[in-house]
Amino acid sequence: MTYQYIDHGDQKLIIKRTFKEYQLKPEFNVDLLNQWLGTDIILRKNGMFYCCETIQDATIIEPEEVPVIEPTTQNSGSTQSS
Repeated sequence: MTYQYIDHGDQKLIIKRTFKEYQLKPEFNVDLLNQWLGTDIILRKNGMFYCCETIQDATIIEPEEVPVIEPTTQNSGSTQSS
């Protein structure tokens, strides 16, 4: 699936779905539509509704301190008989 993107202010949005204005009831429930589509913002321009998801800024997550486990030496399986 190919998505389109919109710059809205200082945010970058991904367009998940579009509707023509006449396709929706005049007082439709914005929250319900966002929940159904998995979006968080609806924009309107030129008779179209753009249901979008905000692209979050990337954050670098530092890995937690992971303890180093030294390998143990094991017998190679050979036995010596006396």
